[in-house]
Amino acid sequence: MWQGVPEGTESLAIGMYHYLRATGETVNLPSHYWLLWNVPVTISEIPIGNPGSIGIEGADKDGRDTGYTPPCSPGAALHDYTTTFFALAGSPHSLPTHHDPMTDWAAMIAAIDNRIIASTELTFVN
Repeated sequence: MWQGVPEGTESLAIGMYHYLRATGETVNLPSHYWLLWNVPVTISEIPIGNPGSIGIEGADKDGRDTGYTPPCSPGAALHDYTTTFFALAGSPHSLPTHHDPMTDWAAMIAAIDNRIIASTELTFVN
């Protein structure tokens, strides 16, 4: 559940991700677990599994389907997972208007970048 959506917000977007730990190189794009846009500002929570299909979902972690992929760090490895909530001035018109397994993190961020009014993050370790 969230609250305090900034005035002027016309839609919301959500991205859950973690940055891969690389040896000897920097990884710039995160591994994403959930991409969601066109969430109405009247929504303040999304039930587990998004049964009402709130908003529009992009590619899952493996790029084979759409929707949420639960985080699952391999073995004893731990990752910092971050969920970012974006308050947007308008809908990202360059993104599909239907669930789309071809829309990845880079596409979503590029589409919302110039529409972000504010954002906030929640990070957890798994």
